[in-house]
Amino acid sequence: MELEQHANAYRAPSPLPLEFDADGDLVASSLLPHLTPPAAAILAYLQAQYKSPKLFSSLPAALSHPIPIPNHLLLPFVDMDTDGLFIMDTFTPPFMDAVLSHVQSYRRYLAGRTSTSNVLRTLDIRHVPGFTWINDFLFQFISRPLTVLLFPKVPPLDWFQGYIISYNTSEAIPAEATSTRTSLPEHTDDSETTINLCLSPATAFDGGELVVGETRGVGGEEEECGFELKQGAVIMHAGRRVHSVSEVTGGERHVLIQWARSKAFRRENCPCCFLSGREGECICGPKWF
Repeated sequence: MELEQHANAYRAPSPLPLEFDADGDLVASSLLPHLTPPAAAILAYLQAQYKSPKLFSSLPAALSHPIPIPNHLLLPFVDMDTDGLFIMDTFTPPFMDAVLSHVQSYRRYLAGRTSTSNVLRTLDIRHVPGFTWINDFLFQFISRPLTVLLFPKVPPLDWFQGYIISYNTSEAIPAEATSTRTSLPEHTDDSETTINLCLSPATAFDGGELVVGETRGVGGEEEECGFELKQGAVIMHAGRRVHSVSEVTGGERHVLIQWARSKAFRRENCPCCFLSGREGECICGPKWF
């Protein structure tokens, strides 16, 4: 409730060069110049299919019937040669700079007004004024349609949550500290799929690789590998893939993380048993469903 009140009271102008209609929906054509050419081609195709000038995530049809993306558009967009990870160069760096400026401005506003210190290093996108559109966009444009293609055993996704995580070195933290986190240990996510969008330019931080290992519960021989993040690029992987963030040794690293789930999948599969690769009768109980 406190964060919602702060979001409603925030009045600073947004630096984002975007257009919204009278209903508050993002006009898709205003986003196209800020996408890479392969990403813009896909969005233009989907807009033509939905026959609406609005960002297609606002349309009911997008939720119930995601439109397949043709291979000739998909293949230039998705790097599939990364052993179960999928990398998509999505936004232009200048636009990511504007996005980060918007987020950091709001964090500075919160720093002296909220008693919830954790929001200064993990910020729920729902509480950032004028920014919820990016959560919808990433879900409908990347998480949902690509899960159908890349993880075909998972039914269509219908739930998502996005947040911004910041990492920096302790000696460089200003009074309006955005974070006190320098790394993240190995873990899996309570999601069917996870996407990671880098907001910071690569020159803004040292270290901070995304380190990805095995898929938990599968028993494969996947080799651990590290990925240097690229500003504006999205990395997508299964939620039960073991991953971590190596230590940030200089500067600040800001990323947007989105978890996505399928309620239909979870009605039939206990997520705890699925994560651990257990088959047969569930041993966890109904609280996990």
